Amino acid sequence: MITGHDNLTKRLPFIILLVLLLVFQACRHAGDGDIVEDNDLATMEFFFYPNNEVIFHDTFALFCTTVYLVSPQGGVDAAAVTIGYDQGVMEYESVFSRDFIVSANDTPGALQVQVSALGAYDPVDYLEVCSVTWKATATAITDMSLTIEGMTNPDGLPVEYRSGFSNTVKILKVLGSISIEGAGAVLKGTHFSNTLYFGTEDKILADYDITVTYDPRKITIDESAGESGIMLGRDGFIDEITHDYGTITIRGTNTVGTGAGSRLEFFSMRWYAEDSGSTAISVRVNRIMTGDAVFIKPSIQGKSISIQRTGNKPLVEIRFAPETLIVNEEDLFDTGIILDTKDYKIAAYGINVYYDPDVLQVDADKGNNGVSAGADGFLAAANPSVPGEIRIAGFDVGGKGPDPDMELLVIHWKAIGVDDASTIFMNIKSLTDQYQTELLHDDPGTCTVTVNESVD
Repeated sequence: MITGHDNLTKRLPFIILLVLLLVFQACRHAGDGDIVEDNDLATMEFFFYPNNEVIFHDTFALFCTTVYLVSPQGGVDAAAVTIGYDQGVMEYESVFSRDFIVSANDTPGALQVQVSALGAYDPVDYLEVCSVTWKATATAITDMSLTIEGMTNPDGLPVEYRSGFSNTVKILKVLGSISIEGAGAVLKGTHFSNTLYFGTEDKILADYDITVTYDPRKITIDESAGESGIMLGRDGFIDEITHDYGTITIRGTNTVGTGAGSRLEFFSMRWYAEDSGSTAISVRVNRIMTGDAVFIKPSIQGKSISIQRTGNKPLVEIRFAPETLIVNEEDLFDTGIILDTKDYKIAAYGINVYYDPDVLQVDADKGNNGVSAGADGFLAAANPSVPGEIRIAGFDVGGKGPDPDMELLVIHWKAIGVDDASTIFMNIKSLTDQYQTELLHDDPGTCTVTVNESVD
C-alpha cells in the first residue's frame, strides 16, 4: 500500500525539475521588460571639463561634458542616454568614449547617445560612457539634463538604474570688474564701511546675483544701517538681500540698467569689528548680465581687513556740529565736520557725505561747490554733482593739528523738504597723517535736520 507521503516522495524530483524549468523560462524572457533586481543600482555622473564655466569667444568656445557610469555588480554591456541642452546657446560637435563603442543622433535640444561595450565588462567603479564636445554660440547660464533611456548587462538583461540628472553650465564673456574698497585697518569694537564698485566697460549692467563672504567671527554686518547693513550707492539697484552665517547674497534686476562705466558705485556695507585678527571680504559671482543679455565674468578684487586691539593707540573722533537742527523750508544753513585729532596731524582725507536730496540741497553758490574749509581745516575739492552725495577731499603736506576741536569743513545747505527730515551721515574713505600713515577713527557721528513748513 502506497501512502500519500510515499507518493509525494516519489514525485519530489519531478517537482524540483519543473520549478527549475519555470525559473529558466522566466529568465529567458526577462529582457521583454522585466527588470533584474540588483541591490547595486547603476548610476551615472555628469561632469564638465575643465569645469562648468566656459569662456565665450566670438569665433571659438569649445567645451566638454563627460558622463561616467558606476557599474552594478552584474556589469553593463550597453546603454542609451539622452542629453538635453539649449540649442540656442550651444551646438553639438562630436562624441567619444574610451570604454564603449559610441554613436550619437542629434536633434534640436536633445542628443541621443547609444553605447555598447567592446567586451563583457566586469563591475567597474567608473566607466566613461561618453565625452561630448560642444561649441558655445552665445553667453548663458543654462541647465543640461541627462536621462538614461535603457541599460543592459552582458547577458542582454535589463539593468536597474537611477535616471534624471542635471548640471548647470555657465557660458560667460570675460568683461568688467568688481572691487571692494574702503577701510582696511580697523580697531576691535568699532564700525567701518566698505564700498563695492562694478566696472562694466562699455556695457549696461541690468541683472546681478552676487555673494559677499567674510569671517563672522571677526566682523559682522551692522543691520541697523541702511537696509540690512547695505546702503545703496549712486549707481546701484537692489531687489533682495539675504543673510547667512558669513555670507550676504545681494540680487538686483533693472530693465533700464546702469552704466556703462569703469567705476559704478553700487552699494556700501556697514560692518562691526567683533574681534582682533584678520578676515578677507570676498565676492562670489552667481550671475551678472548686461543690458544686451550678455552674461559676463568680471575680475574680482576683494578686501583684506586687519583688526587691531585698541591698546593705548587713540582713535580720531569725527562728528557733525550741530548734531540736530530744526529749520524752515527755503532756509539756508551750515553744518560743520569736527575732528578730535588726538595726538595726530591731519594731512589728507577723503570723505563722502550722504543726505536725502528730497529734503536738502547743497547750496553750491557758496564755497567750493557748497563746501568750505573750516577755521582749522583745508579743502582741495568738493563734488556734489550726484543728488544725495558730496565727495570731498583735502591735502595739506605739513598737516594740521593736533587739535581736540578741529573744524575741518563747513557744508552749506538749503532746506527744500516740507514736514520732513534727513539724516546726514558720512563715510570716511581715507584719513592720513603727514607721514601718509592711515589713521584709525571711531564711528563718525550723524546730523539730523528737520524741515518745518515756512510760516509767513
